[in-house]
Amino acid sequence: MVLEMCSEQVDSSRSLYRSCAEMASLILGETITTRQAYYHLNNH
Repeated sequence: MVLEMCSEQVDSSRSLYRSCAEMASLILGETITTRQAYYHLNNH
């Protein structure tokens, strides 16, 4: 999944979820919120 790949590329935990959400949004062409990224990465 895109979010897992993003989380490996970002090393600042403060902005991890925001950065992953932004990256996933660009890659997938849809809006991924910080909350969605947080939920997905913590429930897989």
